[in-house]
Amino acid sequence: MASKSSKTNLDLNNLHLLNLPARLFIALLVVAAVLGLGYAGLFKSQMESLEEYEAKETELKNTYKQKSIDAASLNNLRDELASIRSAFDIMLKQLPTDAEIPNLVQELHQAGSSNGLRLDSVMPQPPVDDGPIKNYPIPFPLPEITNRSANLPAMSAVSPESLPLSR
Repeated sequence: MASKSSKTNLDLNNLHLLNLPARLFIALLVVAAVLGLGYAGLFKSQMESLEEYEAKETELKNTYKQKSIDAASLNNLRDELASIRSAFDIMLKQLPTDAEIPNLVQELHQAGSSNGLRLDSVMPQPPVDDGPIKNYPIPFPLPEITNRSANLPAMSAVSPESLPLSR
């Protein structure tokens, strides 16, 4: 029995006494463990960096795709902006000048009196700058305007936004 227990007990001091296949197997296990630990130690930080760079690459690709789409439509957007600016300039030229404001107030009085409205104190308030446009608010009473508003659209510069109508 003593011989059986000596075969199952493995002593590190007696490894050189094992047969050749057992020694080669143990050597192979030691080499594999050393290589595995070395690989994990050396390349772990590089693998983490690689994952970070891959995530950043995906983000940059998405950014590039979006910017390329934006760049492709840039000429169309410039053309549209030029069209909007020219239309805006045309509309600005159609607005009344400071010299035409008294005539508009006169037209307002005439339209009101021709429809039976009595407009006593219709005077433009001081201008309110709204960028390139000056607004001249003109407050006036509107008790009967809903019944007699047929001639308002014929006036040269009355906008519906300037009429405080309520129901």
